[in-house]
Amino acid sequence: MLLLLILLLSLPKLAMAEEVIASVYPVIEPNMATEIQQRLQSKATQIAEWQQRLAEKVQLRVAQPHEGPVLSKSKKPTSYYFNPSIKASTSFLAPDGQTLIKAGDTFNPLQFVPLRQNLIFFSANDAQQIQHISSLTGLDTLRWKFIVTTGAYIPLQKLWKIQLYFDQYGIISQKLGLKHIPAVVKQEGNVLRIDEL
Repeated sequence: MLLLLILLLSLPKLAMAEEVIASVYPVIEPNMATEIQQRLQSKATQIAEWQQRLAEKVQLRVAQPHEGPVLSKSKKPTSYYFNPSIKASTSFLAPDGQTLIKAGDTFNPLQFVPLRQNLIFFSANDAQQIQHISSLTGLDTLRWKFIVTTGAYIPLQKLWKIQLYFDQYGIISQKLGLKHIPAVVKQEGNVLRIDEL
């Protein structure tokens, strides 16, 4: 017990010893936040130039989207049908696990989701088509969805003051098998009727 008492009394003296064990140096590493900020500021002009080039590319692509294969102008009115039925390669299941469509079954999307508006495809480069579409539809956006296949659609959209869509790469017109424009696509039962005007 006496030994424990002696040790306890000597501890404060050991703790107060001011011996130099090693040299202490100031921190010379740069502050990481400051370093990152300085590097970004040095790259700011490059970033601003890159952003400007990107904005110009986006504006150009919006004004002149990628066109698909050019569809020729319709010479005489023609009608044909497109059946959008699909053969399922895999089964489709509901979240609860119930099978909606079995693999190998054929189903028609129009049975589930009807075409709510007639589609009309035309070229924004052809003044005659533009006039014909305008008079045919009355620019009624409740009944019609206007799809441009070629040409600058933004000036026409501003003139008509309605939403126009662009068939980029001709994906929609190719899937529907369109051959000529202007063309109207309407739902008749479970198929789509295509009328080339």
